[in-house]
Amino acid sequence: MKIWTVLRAVACVTAVIALGAMAGCGDDSGAGDPCENSDCDPTATCTVEGSGYACECPAGYGDDNGDGTVCTEVDECAEGLDDCDAVATCTNYDGGYTCACPGGYVDDNGDGTVCTEIDACGNDLDDCDAVAVCANADGGWTCTCPPDYTDVNGDGTLCEPPACTPEGDSHAISPTGLDCCTGLVDVGCADPDGSDGCMSCTGASFCTNCGDGICSAGENECRCPEDCDFPNCVAEGDSRPVIPNAPPCCAGLVPISCDTPDGTGNCSGTCAGASICTHCGDGTCGLGENHCNCPADCTP
Repeated sequence: MKIWTVLRAVACVTAVIALGAMAGCGDDSGAGDPCENSDCDPTATCTVEGSGYACECPAGYGDDNGDGTVCTEVDECAEGLDDCDAVATCTNYDGGYTCACPGGYVDDNGDGTVCTEIDACGNDLDDCDAVAVCANADGGWTCTCPPDYTDVNGDGTLCEPPACTPEGDSHAISPTGLDCCTGLVDVGCADPDGSDGCMSCTGASFCTNCGDGICSAGENECRCPEDCDFPNCVAEGDSRPVIPNAPPCCAGLVPISCDTPDGTGNCSGTCAGASICTHCGDGTCGLGENHCNCPADCTP
């Protein structure tokens, strides 16, 4: 029983003794509102019940004494009582909390309880250079310039082509054509004709490491017979079928999976029936290699 009720009962008994009658006892007419002088917590709701009152803490508050006299605000975020998405930011306020999805995520329910990452690369929302590789990452994306390109801004948004022709690439044979990069030699552009002969080619040439004993990118038995002495071997970066009696990788190359990253940068592991001939394991992310099929050389 609340103290207001007790005091009123005492007043009634005193009146009986003095007046010989229960003057005003049990009659609430003219009595003040018991909630006006209640001991409810300031945040609690006071409700008149008969000649007394009851206190009730609001939602989002703990009832420390069990009677609404002390209400303590609950920090749902700190105590893990919220239903925010794992990547959302939970912000506590008096009596509740809010959830907010971070940048790069869609707020599916409009309340931060379900946040879905935006496929920035797949939806062309990235600012990568046209030749850069885009990979989704943590609500955003990363851009990586190709090997031998200069990453001007350090973030793959501007990739400058090399001032020379890198290994395995071809260049025009003209006064304005680029030279091969240092250490590489021109080997022409002839290709095998399929009958132990070579098809002639003019106006272009591939830059390679011809003469190092390894049949590398841009080389074949026509352009560099000293390195590619096995007829119809598979050169660096090219694929070979996984079937009996398939042509082998050229000297110095190893076959690796044909798996490639999807639009989100993840590896599907579903590619089958072919392998890629590469220099995987030499510490350089070369032709045909990526972080899915050659994590030893390539990073996401």
